[in-house]
Amino acid sequence: MILMVNGYVRHEATLMADLAAAVSASGRPAEDVLAGYGRTIQMLAAGVMDVPDEPEDPDHEFAFGLARMLDGIDVLVRERGGDRGVGAKSEDATDTGCANKGARG
Repeated sequence: MILMVNGYVRHEATLMADLAAAVSASGRPAEDVLAGYGRTIQMLAAGVMDVPDEPEDPDHEFAFGLARMLDGIDVLVRERGGDRGVGAKSEDATDTGCANKGARG
């Protein structure tokens, strides 16, 4: 789970750096470049990403995505019997909870 959260944060930072580089390289105002990016995403998502009354806060999407990931982790922990504490022994210490029992990680 730590790697998942780390990956999410790393991806978000990379995306923001890439967008900043695109704005800088274009020589156009950020609003114009980001509007083009938004149009591209809308075409790819076919309207799925349209959110009415979305907050203007630039961190909103990051916070929203992180909250959804943590919600999923919460559900997983609850399904497995709650928080037993760090280092607690489970009945099967090798069980990763994967549907593919051959996969470990």
